[in-house]
Amino acid sequence: GDDSVLASATSDSSGAYSVSFATTGASVTGYLHAAADTFFPSNLFPPDAIQSNIGSLNIPLFSTSLLPLLATFAGTQLIAGDGVAILQIDDCAGDSMAGVQIQVTNGNADTKVVYGAGDNSLPSPSATETDEGGTVFILNMPPGPITISGTYGTDGHMHSVEARSFADQATRDWIEAEVKPV
Repeated sequence: GDDSVLASATSDSSGAYSVSFATTGASVTGYLHAAADTFFPSNLFPPDAIQSNIGSLNIPLFSTSLLPLLATFAGTQLIAGDGVAILQIDDCAGDSMAGVQIQVTNGNADTKVVYGAGDNSLPSPSATETDEGGTVFILNMPPGPITISGTYGTDGHMHSVEARSFADQATRDWIEAEVKPV
């Protein structure tokens, strides 16, 4: 919440990194931030608070040409100063979840939720819910807190998830859906 930096590191040429920080025995709720030349800075929100060592956690970086191209596929343009969130919706077994509709609070008239479709999960302006890839793009999110919720079919809903949008940056979030009857 306060953007305190707990630790920092520089990756090697293959992108591998290691970072550690003291937790005083408590789990840590936070995110990882990565930046590199010719890429949008990227923030990764793990699905759960960090309680112990995580063996491998990839932070995807998107080239400065890729995110605008994804926005074009989505039928919009990126707005300078707004952020992009890319979500992966999985069920409790870790499998991608089809049939989920996402709602976002804290957006504005320019904020657009677009679902990935097809083998590459590219943004599809005509898709109305997640397909078997479970990918969701939230474009043009004003910087600040994001509350993400969803519905599944006609009788289920997901618990809300809190994340953040950053100006001119990408946020990647994995959401493990706990679908409960309405």
